[in-house]
Amino acid sequence: MPVERKPREAVYSGSIIKQGEVNALVYAIGQSTYFGKTAHLVETAHTVSHFQRAVLKIGDFLIVIALALVILILGVALFRGDKMLTTLQFALVLTVAAVPVAMPAVLSVTSGAPGDAQANEMTIRLAVRRRQRLLTGANPRARTLK
Repeated sequence: MPVERKPREAVYSGSIIKQGEVNALVYAIGQSTYFGKTAHLVETAHTVSHFQRAVLKIGDFLIVIALALVILILGVALFRGDKMLTTLQFALVLTVAAVPVAMPAVLSVTSGAPGDAQANEMTIRLAVRRRQRLLTGANPRARTLK
């Protein structure tokens, strides 16, 4: 929507001058602007999504299982009289392998895969409809004048 501005009136970021020229004074940057305040509010809002809560629960569960297995391995090694250094090395490898470092990324990618497939299917359907309209000459947007 075109809007006329008089001298000393504010012009906001992203404004486009259609006619004439302007000398402007920048009086706010960064977090002092409306956009900056909004960005700051979004950045400081610490909301946790359902997906993030689920990933954290799965991670906690895997860590508890890993610790239980390490305790079990140490107990069995003591009972059997195995070398402690070898047992501790194995327990360390098990602990590092059980901590899900890449799990959030893997879950994000796999949860987005069905959406990608659905989007591709919709794109193919639209392309087929366009091709059918072109071949039959049917154009729903074409209007005749009376």
